[in-house]
Amino acid sequence: SGVLSVSRSESWVNVLPKSRAVRLGWVQMCKVYTEAPIGFSGICFNMRRPPLDDRRVRLALCHLLPRERLIETRFHGEYALQNSYWPGRDWGNGAENPLVSFDPERARSLLAEAGFADTNEDGYLVNAAGEELAFALEHTGPWEDIMAVVRAGFAEGGVRLRTVPVDPETLMRRVSARDFDLHWQ
Repeated sequence: SGVLSVSRSESWVNVLPKSRAVRLGWVQMCKVYTEAPIGFSGICFNMRRPPLDDRRVRLALCHLLPRERLIETRFHGEYALQNSYWPGRDWGNGAENPLVSFDPERARSLLAEAGFADTNEDGYLVNAAGEELAFALEHTGPWEDIMAVVRAGFAEGGVRLRTVPVDPETLMRRVSARDFDLHWQ
């Protein structure tokens, strides 16, 4: 007996079921549920760079990440939302840490409080000086389909998002030097 670990929903849904081992009955597919998941994905903020140094802007961007839409459309419904680094534990899961869901209206309200209340001719939010609220989101994967969903979520809140694929070494160098806006982890 042995265990074959499949870490990508795409493989679980579209590749493994068609494999010879499964078709011939040599391998049986089963899901294992745990309260200690192996990994997670999300956006990391450079809080040293304005306007990301404003908590309201960061919270607004969290409200613009369409996690439910990503799970349904890109991850085949195979993942569960995580609202803490430690799901199923006491840390970070109490009432003092409210859940953040996709909510473009709430995001726009927070961004207005932070000084981005008007829109430009392209429909993106701008501050009083006319500076557009725009960020670059760097990532290391062949994830353009995922990034398209993330860009659309940000756009619903009036934020222009440019997604930039980079190699892992470049991303680590840029993160270490704090030379980034956002990066997908």
